[in-house]
Amino acid sequence: MDREEKLERLRGYLNQIAPRGGLETMAEEAGFESMVEGVESVSDQEQARAQQAVGKLAREESLEDDDLWTLEAIVLPQGRPVVDILNDSYTAPPGLWAHLGEPEVRQRIERAIPSVGRVELPDHPSLPFGGTGFVVGDGLIMTNRHVAELFATGLGIRGLLFRSGLMAGLDFRRENQTGDPIFVDVREVAMIHPFWDMALLRVEGLPERQQPLELDTTHPEDLQSREVVVIGYPAQDLRNDLQLQNQIFRGVYNVKRLQPGKLAQRSEIRSFGNRVSAATHDSSTLGGNSGSAVIDIQTGRVVGLHFAGLYLKSNYAVPTHELARDSFVVDTGVNFSGSVEDPSIPWIPNWKAADPPGEEGRAASQPAPQVSATVSGLQSADAGPVTWTIPLQITVNVGQPALLSGVAVGVPTQAEVEAPKRKIKPDPNYDLRPGYDREFLGAGHRVRLPFIARELFGDVAFNRRATRDRHVLPYHHFSVVMNRRRRLAFFTAVNIDGTKEKRVPRPQDEWFVDPRIGAAEQLQNDLYVSNPLDRGHLVRRLDATWGDTFQQAVTAEDDTFHWTNCSPQHENFNRNRSTWGGVENFILNSANNTDRRVTVFTGPVFGDDDPVYTTRDGDEVPLPLSYWKVVAMVKDGGQLSATAYLISQKDLVGELFEAPSFRIEEFQTTVREIERMTQLSFDQLRDFDPLDDGTEAAAITPKRIELTSLESIVI
Repeated sequence: MDREEKLERLRGYLNQIAPRGGLETMAEEAGFESMVEGVESVSDQEQARAQQAVGKLAREESLEDDDLWTLEAIVLPQGRPVVDILNDSYTAPPGLWAHLGEPEVRQRIERAIPSVGRVELPDHPSLPFGGTGFVVGDGLIMTNRHVAELFATGLGIRGLLFRSGLMAGLDFRRENQTGDPIFVDVREVAMIHPFWDMALLRVEGLPERQQPLELDTTHPEDLQSREVVVIGYPAQDLRNDLQLQNQIFRGVYNVKRLQPGKLAQRSEIRSFGNRVSAATHDSSTLGGNSGSAVIDIQTGRVVGLHFAGLYLKSNYAVPTHELARDSFVVDTGVNFSGSVEDPSIPWIPNWKAADPPGEEGRAASQPAPQVSATVSGLQSADAGPVTWTIPLQITVNVGQPALLSGVAVGVPTQAEVEAPKRKIKPDPNYDLRPGYDREFLGAGHRVRLPFIARELFGDVAFNRRATRDRHVLPYHHFSVVMNRRRRLAFFTAVNIDGTKEKRVPRPQDEWFVDPRIGAAEQLQNDLYVSNPLDRGHLVRRLDATWGDTFQQAVTAEDDTFHWTNCSPQHENFNRNRSTWGGVENFILNSANNTDRRVTVFTGPVFGDDDPVYTTRDGDEVPLPLSYWKVVAMVKDGGQLSATAYLISQKDLVGELFEAPSFRIEEFQTTVREIERMTQLSFDQLRDFDPLDDGTEAAAITPKRIELTSLESIVI
């Protein structure tokens, strides 16, 4: 945001958090003293400077940069402080929030603290934790949908699965300077809500102290201006000023904190392609607060599920009143304070789409039928039931899984439980593929295809059927420019419309030669035999799977299975579902992306010293060691944003040459750095890169942020 927008937001925010009477009252000595009373960390000199800055803002006088810093670094931490939690208790903050130390208030808040935990991802390759969750029923945890989707797939109630190789748990301790964890495993994903950013998890072994919190059914309009506390695990957010964050959060992150604030009026925000009427609050929150409980200090009840926030503007929460209207949520056993009779919830179509009735799907409230199955070839030493949820429940008395011919049996593989997959049928008419749309983002922003350096143009595989732009191969929703020497794409360019995404079952993988260029200009299946190399999509299958109709989505998905869109990726790289795999989804669902549209460019980094792999037929293929991605979107307010990412499979590819390793390095970098590495030009996009301050040059170390989580992304 520019300086003027920040100043306007700051004025509105301070009016909101100021003592009664607003900025004018705060600018007066008595008003300001009430805000900082008892605050020992702020000197008399700093208090005077802060009061002077507030006075300027109240009188609408011009502010110096030092005034802005003072308002943010001194006034905000007192108006909306962040309080440490230790041993399920807290020290009441001074000033405006001293009353949190009153016995009745403290008792209500401390009753909730033990039931809020950190969502742990012990097997995730790059994320130590995903967010916050809290107990809402017997063995039932509530968190955000976008947190659950870090380790689970599916929508609704049926067919929810853990991602391959991932598990999750909750640690209800994770306080600053505390000892042993209080950890429970997530046994099942009970619900991923198809409308609200909410998910329910079932856990086992929940300690007695972690009691269900009570969710308030009061209408949000009747709660406006109520004081609340957010309890969760704020994580450092690289999208905002780090020095300011350290001032407000005192340099402590990823541990349980108490963040007081007030509820404000409801506001509409886009969430997973839906326009939702969210509750808003003004507590100081950060990324790890996703899934935090918003608790009314008058009652001790949860009034909202925190899911998003915009600095100096608002934080957004799913109103618990809205969840109480939903019979699917109520039927899971969530501990609501009462009932809300309302059969006309507007998101019924979302439930029908997620859990369709009939032969292909059952309503979520219907019990799963009993299914009997015969499994042959199993050897058992100890009789006992083995239960699989797929999502039908199958119980077979086979005892402990045995090994037959070196293969573990007793637990079905993913392939064994999936339904038969449809066959891919590419559109036979290659002349009707519109390809990448440079006007796709709208708002007057034209995003052209990258320009290829003149010295590389001799390596382009030309489209023999094209009469113009002969270097481009257009498909449905995306285009590819091929390097005929390397037989891989220079880059791919795809338009993604999150509002038109379709749930299309994954087809049976089958790859096709593009007849518009020579077959010898495309690497094909021989490269992927008898080694750990995967056929990696450059344009992700799901990125193209959207359209006005289901058939449009299917046709676009099928186009992603051309060899021109394939690139050799180590299996541990290609199947990584962490930061790289979720970049597009994270940006699509960003609260700052109101249109849910993005344009994504992707490609390999070609190096002259790339290691050469020899196939069993003697074909020598240089393997790219890194891949890049550039993502463009229009932010809330109409400004373009272009972010760049780099991921290395260097250590993984080393396994093919007897140097095994399993480290994947992922970075956000600058568009300018991608241009330097690829000899492509992204035209004006570099001017809208939030990491590019114009100081980079060949002699300067490239700016990179290691992506430890999706929340690390700077948009």
